[in-house]
Amino acid sequence: MSKQLVFNTDNYFYNFNDNGEVVYYEYGDYYDDSLAEYDFDMLLNTLDDEKYRTEARRFAKVKIYPNLGLWNGRHMCETEEEDDFSDAIRRCIRGVDSFEIYMAGKWTVYIDAYHHDGTNHFKLTCYV
Repeated sequence: MSKQLVFNTDNYFYNFNDNGEVVYYEYGDYYDDSLAEYDFDMLLNTLDDEKYRTEARRFAKVKIYPNLGLWNGRHMCETEEEDDFSDAIRRCIRGVDSFEIYMAGKWTVYIDAYHHDGTNHFKLTCYV
């Protein structure tokens, strides 16, 4: 199954606050910060709504498989879990310069998170 790009920060101007949450800010005459925030929040809500609407996956955890790109090479890390996709995605994009979110089917999300040392790749899945 091929990955489909569903969110790309190249299309928006944003920053992160101290809690790792995305904060949108106005830049230039044509930037609509409410649209950027709406697009990101709608993506997170759509993923979580689908998870909770599906009886078999309602109480399933979202597993995060990290592959970190650091100054000394690539590192596979321990699998982590969150209760929903929005918390998992927010955990993956903390402290990065930009990111892209891809979908592959209904229950798999890929994140490429770019930072000063390299690129972190994350696979998020919701297992029953």
